[in-house]
Amino acid sequence: MLFEINPRRPTSEDDPANDWLEVANYGKALRHGGKLLDKLPLSLRVIRKMHEILLRNVRGRNRSPGEFRKLQVQIGADARYVPPPPERMQPCLDALEKYLNANDASYHPLVRCYIVHYQFEAIHPFLDGNGRVGRALLALMIYRWCGHYMPWLYMSPFYERHKDEYIDRLFQVSTRGDWSGWIEFCLRGTVLQARDSIRRCDQLRRLRDEFHRKVDKPSSRTARIIEELFSRPLVTVPQLSQQYQVTYPTAKADIDRLVRVRILSELPELYPKTYYAAEIMKVAYEEEEANGSTSSV
Repeated sequence: MLFEINPRRPTSEDDPANDWLEVANYGKALRHGGKLLDKLPLSLRVIRKMHEILLRNVRGRNRSPGEFRKLQVQIGADARYVPPPPERMQPCLDALEKYLNANDASYHPLVRCYIVHYQFEAIHPFLDGNGRVGRALLALMIYRWCGHYMPWLYMSPFYERHKDEYIDRLFQVSTRGDWSGWIEFCLRGTVLQARDSIRRCDQLRRLRDEFHRKVDKPSSRTARIIEELFSRPLVTVPQLSQQYQVTYPTAKADIDRLVRVRILSELPELYPKTYYAAEIMKVAYEEEEANGSTSSV
């Protein structure tokens, strides 16, 4: 989040800005893909554009961002899985695009999402970034086909926690046609991720009510600042000054007011001074473990 406030180009391969930019690109690709779906169907065009954004100035940037591969690739050092060669890949992609826009009532929309996710990863249409764009596409499919207001359900944390099983389940579909095992695995993850999202949303809703109660006689501007903290829990004085067309002292007074009631805290050693809503960050980014305890991630 600090990086998005003050972005910069990485200066070397070891620069941590590489990872920060990759995360920022993922968010941009997901948001841009959602906007494209307001006027376009789920299509190869949307997928290519998301891929181009994902790889912009990060690892894989020299591997044809936004373009389908023209070379044969293999997955795993021992070539455990070999995707379709380029001359066979385009017919596979055409069939995938057709299915994306078919009215297939044979399966629940959520099951269709996981069928397509397997097919996309199996086709492996890009030289790099297939996993990233595939997970972003999955979030958009669930959002569109399951009638969500926003792409609320993210499977990436579940897939990352169970990475070996995720890869094995994909491989078992390819080698044994084990669709049942793959779908069961994904639906198990859906339950866990949905419960986690509901828990966090409930906590954030209670926190929002608490924040508004903490401020004595809030102005309309103060109330809006509190609401916006739940979208971006980091703020600076210049940012608020520009956003609300008020003077620097007025914006500073608004922030000081929220600091006094412990809604905001200052992050040390940053210029310009940056403030964050620690309780929002805790709810949003602390991971609940199986035993009910939490750990920071």
